[in-house]
Amino acid sequence: MGHSQSDESEIIHYIEPSESSSVSRPRKRAEVQKLPEELLLYIFEFIAGDDHNVMDNVSFMMVCRLWDALVRNTRALWSTISIALDCYSDISSLCDQARACIRYSENAMLDIRVQIDSMLDTDLEDDEDDPLEITTLEIEPIFRGYLNLIGVLLGEFGCNAWRWQSVSLWLASGLDDKISLYILRSLAYQMPNLRNLSIHLGYAPNTEISWDAVQLLDILPGLTSLRSLSVDHRFILRIHSFVPSLIVELTLMDSPSVREFFSIGSQFTALQRLSVDLRDRNVISGRDVFLPALTYLKASGWSPLELISHLMAEKLAYLDIADADFTASHLVGSIAYGSITTLSWRSRDPTMMTGRTCNYITLLAFMLVQCSLLVEIRLWKKHRDVFEQAVTKARREGPVLKALRRLKIYGSCWEFNDQNLAEVINMSIPGD
Repeated sequence: MGHSQSDESEIIHYIEPSESSSVSRPRKRAEVQKLPEELLLYIFEFIAGDDHNVMDNVSFMMVCRLWDALVRNTRALWSTISIALDCYSDISSLCDQARACIRYSENAMLDIRVQIDSMLDTDLEDDEDDPLEITTLEIEPIFRGYLNLIGVLLGEFGCNAWRWQSVSLWLASGLDDKISLYILRSLAYQMPNLRNLSIHLGYAPNTEISWDAVQLLDILPGLTSLRSLSVDHRFILRIHSFVPSLIVELTLMDSPSVREFFSIGSQFTALQRLSVDLRDRNVISGRDVFLPALTYLKASGWSPLELISHLMAEKLAYLDIADADFTASHLVGSIAYGSITTLSWRSRDPTMMTGRTCNYITLLAFMLVQCSLLVEIRLWKKHRDVFEQAVTKARREGPVLKALRRLKIYGSCWEFNDQNLAEVINMSIPGD
């Protein structure tokens, strides 16, 4: 094809079959080549991780004929398509990579991840004397590049849309509603098999939503298979596009999506996992939402306790709270905690650091007393002293917290996982 093999941008050149190759292949099989194909594929996926992309496949294919054939014929390695697009991107190369994924994934279902960032040159964006607004004209090249990429992934007349089972679209902050609407409209095809949808449009210069309701209704039509939905503050929930009773996982960020949730929330009868990041105290109505299948709730922002107090979830087992405002102490007693077995807690309130300065130990103890089935508490290391005192105070009130077995102490990372687990403290009652 006339391209240099060292030029990684020419993805098609790499993956087209060729009788000749500059890669040396020893006649005697290396030990790694004797591994079962299933184990090799597991190694490939492990090395690539969550950010697996086409160039990972290319690297594997360049090792030897065996790996080349194995990667080329494994559809799962081509079915996750991750695209990071900015003002420096080589659109031609990204389109070639997308074509390779479409070709070698054959008819496999596709997971599409698109991130659009750095719409303008950073040297221009950092010019404080002449601040710039991102306009349609200024981002026209990257916008056209995005449309070309989506065109490759969807296929002619949207012929590949039925293969899309997961879509994650993350846009840079600063895009106005008009630009965001155009970007969303490029996805306006029937996707009957789409199960997971995540759309985050970033914070816009204008705070008011200016989209016309009629425009919103036809953006993503016919999402009859949707099970997981994650949207931010500029995406309005519309029951016309999906079936609420089929959604099992929902992530919402601020109004108007949270406000709409309180209007239609009780229609989410199959919802099992709910995450809400709330930055506006005024979007919560006095209406209670009944969620009979909910087992996991993550509430963060300015008023998580108020949010939780309006959710009726008798099967709730995992409660994750961030930045709870304990000045609204009346809400603590209005929440049903009886079914909770795991409590995760984060707070950036400096008064929550030590038992000596914390004024909320009594409220924490009162909350814990009601958690009759609580087995595990997860928290930051800096909150250990506060919670140990709260547990001790709660147990002084009577035979409570009998099921509590451990405090899991984590580093300062926002997400609690095994990588930042620092210590496990036994909280069992002696003799139980």
